[in-house]
Amino acid sequence: MCFNQRNHCTDYNAMHRITGGLHLGGYLAATVKSSLEECNIGTILTVMDTPIPTEHRFPGIAYHYIPAYDDEYQNLLSHFPLAYDIIDNALAASPDAGVYVHCAAGISRSATTVISYIMRNLRMPYETARALVRSRRGVIHPNPGFVRQLQLYEAMDYRLDGNNQQLRQFLLDIYADYDYSRLQRYFERLLAVERATAGGVELGPLYVCDGCGRALFNEIHVLRNEDPINGAEPGCGRVYVEPRPWMLACLTAPPNPDHQYRWLSIRCPQCAQSLVNPTSTLGSVTGSAKLNEMDRIMSALYSGGDLPVTNESILRASNIGTILTVMDTCIPNEHRFPGIAYHWISAVDDESQDLLTHFPTAYYIINDALNSSLGAGVYVHCGDGISRSATIVIAYVMSRLGVPYESARALVATSRAIIDPNVGFVRQLRLFEAMNYQLSGNDRRLRLYLLDMYAHDYSRLIHYFERLAAITRQTTEGMDLRVRYACNGCDEVLWYDIHLLERVHKPDCKNSSWHWLFVEPRPWMFASLIGAPILTESSHQELKVNCWRCNKTVALCEVELTSGKPRVVPKRICDCADHINVTAKHLKIQ
Repeated sequence: MCFNQRNHCTDYNAMHRITGGLHLGGYLAATVKSSLEECNIGTILTVMDTPIPTEHRFPGIAYHYIPAYDDEYQNLLSHFPLAYDIIDNALAASPDAGVYVHCAAGISRSATTVISYIMRNLRMPYETARALVRSRRGVIHPNPGFVRQLQLYEAMDYRLDGNNQQLRQFLLDIYADYDYSRLQRYFERLLAVERATAGGVELGPLYVCDGCGRALFNEIHVLRNEDPINGAEPGCGRVYVEPRPWMLACLTAPPNPDHQYRWLSIRCPQCAQSLVNPTSTLGSVTGSAKLNEMDRIMSALYSGGDLPVTNESILRASNIGTILTVMDTCIPNEHRFPGIAYHWISAVDDESQDLLTHFPTAYYIINDALNSSLGAGVYVHCGDGISRSATIVIAYVMSRLGVPYESARALVATSRAIIDPNVGFVRQLRLFEAMNYQLSGNDRRLRLYLLDMYAHDYSRLIHYFERLAAITRQTTEGMDLRVRYACNGCDEVLWYDIHLLERVHKPDCKNSSWHWLFVEPRPWMFASLIGAPILTESSHQELKVNCWRCNKTVALCEVELTSGKPRVVPKRICDCADHINVTAKHLKIQ
C-alpha cells in the first residue's frame, strides 16, 4: 500500500511518499509487485546488509544497493553522494516513475539516506529535513551515529569536503582504529571523499624523508603537532599524522610476543629509514607469518587472510575461481579480477556476531563452486584467516563430511594451525552440531539462539526479524503454524504456537489453561518497541503493545536499562488476572 499522508498504523513495511516521486519504507513493499505498480516505482535503492535477491526482483525496475547495518558505527556519510545521484538521476530521467528507498523497516538506514537527499536537494538543515520526512512517515528514527553524520553533512554544506578535518577524523574513527583489516577500507573511503571534493583537496606543504627526499605526506594529513620533547632541541617535537597507504606493510607487521606493548617502526618506503614509532597493544594485532598465506584445507578448498585476494598471481597459481569474503567490508571492484566469482558475508570478529544463520548460504556457495567448476578452487578468507573464515570453513566441513565440531576443527587446523574461532563462534558451531548441521525454523534451540543474539537490545530487533525470516524461508519441512492466536477485537492473527516461549499458569485459576504467555517479539510489535523512550536511569518500565490493525492493547513489554543500553525483557503477554477463561481477555485461539 502506498500512502501519501502520514500513516499511524504499525505496519512499518508500508510505502510512504515523501516528496514528488520519492518514496520511503520497509523491505516487504519492495517485494510486492502490486505495491510497486501502485506507486509506479521504476527505481529501488536498498540500504541493508544484503541486496534484494534476484528471484524477488521485477522486470522494468532498476535496482541499486548500498551495504549497511543499522549500527551507530556504520559509515553512511560517504555514501550520501552516491545515493543522491541514484535518486536524482532516476527522478530526472523519468519524472512519472517513482524511486523507492528502503531498508528492513524504513526507520533508520533508509530514513537517513532520504533525509540526506532532502537536505541537499532542498538546501535544508538536518532538523527541518527530518521533520519533513517524519511528517510523511512517523516511525522514522535514525540511530545516534547516523544523526551525527547528518549533522556533519549539514556543517559541510551538504557536500563531502576532503579538506574538512571533522570528516577526516570521522573516517579515522570509523575505520582506522588499529583493526588492520579495515585500514585498506579507510584508504579507499578517504580517496573517494577526496575525489568527490569540489575544487580538489588543499594538500598544503609537503613533508619528505630527509634521507632520500621521498614524498611522505602533506599538511592536510597532519592531525596535530606536539611541543618539543623535554630536554630535546627546539624543532624536535612530534608530528601526529593520519595513516598513509605506504605505511600499510609496517602497520601489519607481526608484534614481539615478549612485550605487552610494541613499537612499530614506520620506515620510508624508498630508503627504509625509520620515521615514526606508534605504539599499539599486543591484543589489537595478531602476529604470525602465516596470517596472509593461503592454505589448502581439503580438495580445492582454501582458507586464509585478506592479502592474497589482491594478488592475482597467487590466486591464479592456486586456480581460484571463487572467493568468499567473511568481513565487515567486501572486496572493492577495483581489486577484483576477471574470471573469479566473488561472494560476501558481512561479519565482524566479535562473539556477539551471528554467523550461524549464514552457514547454509556459505555451504551452497562453496559446494556449488567446487561441483560446477572442475579443478577450480574456492578461497574463504577474513582479515587474518583466524576466526571468521575459519568458522565458515569448519561449518562447511561439518556439513560436508557429517563430522562433529571437534573433528572438523582438528581437520582444518592440520592445514592452518593458527585458526582460533572466538568463543561466540564456537558456541554457534556446537549448536550447529546439536541441530545435525541443519537450520530449522521449528527448532526451539535455534529460535532461542536468535532471541538471545538479537532481541534483547531493541535497537537490533530488525536484524532479529530479518534473520528469523531467512531461517523460515530455508525450513524445508515447512513451519508448524497450526494453532493461531488472534486479537479478540478484530480477529487479526497475532502469532502462532511456534512463537510461544512459555505458558504461565495461575494456581487459583482452575478453569484457565494459562494466565500469562511469554512470546517471541513479532514484526507488528516493532513500532511499539522502537517508540519506547530512552531510559536515563537504572530502571525499568512497561510498554503497551497494540494490535497493528485495531490498535487494541494486547501485550505488555518490560524495558530496562542494562549497561547503558535499553534492553527488552522477555515479553509478558496478556495479563489475565481479572478474566478467568480458557483464553485471555484479548485473544482468541483459532
